[in-house]
Amino acid sequence: ACTAPDDHTFPLTTRIHGGPAEYEAGGGFGTWYLDLTNTTSRTCEGIHPVVVLVDGKRALEPSQPRLEFYDDGRPHSVAFEETDRDELIGAFGEGPAEDGEQSFPGFTVGPGKTLTVRMRLAVTSDAEAGEVTANAAVVQRRGGDGEWIGQSNDYRFRVRDGASPDLSATEPDGASSTGRDTAPATPSA
Repeated sequence: ACTAPDDHTFPLTTRIHGGPAEYEAGGGFGTWYLDLTNTTSRTCEGIHPVVVLVDGKRALEPSQPRLEFYDDGRPHSVAFEETDRDELIGAFGEGPAEDGEQSFPGFTVGPGKTLTVRMRLAVTSDAEAGEVTANAAVVQRRGGDGEWIGQSNDYRFRVRDGASPDLSATEPDGASSTGRDTAPATPSA
């Protein structure tokens, strides 16, 4: 098992970075990254991040965010579910395997190493404009059970109506960036 050197800390430090400050409803994908750093002397396997989205109006529906993560250069879709606290949660590798392939086994992070996971997000045209906060909890799977082994910083962004004027985007650290991909908002089959 992946255990922390100090029982009061998580064995993985987790950081979201690089995302745009705004997403246009019905627009293209914005790219961001999740760093998973193993602070232990053991290999951490079966790592499944869980992205949590909370919007200020509690109006975001599970079908509206389109999130994909990359493993070995291949995109995998993340399905969201609504909680009783009006949060949307999306676990990496949950649900049926895509294209008949084996389901996602989770990431492996070597001792003292950092794995950077590329993600991209778009929102559908029917999403309401407003502020959204994203963060990632990190779970290590063991059979049918799991243990919470990390939690990221908050990544705040705004969803704007497609009819709104375009404002310049900045990353959470203040650097100017659009972080946008040119792909359409609907994931390809």
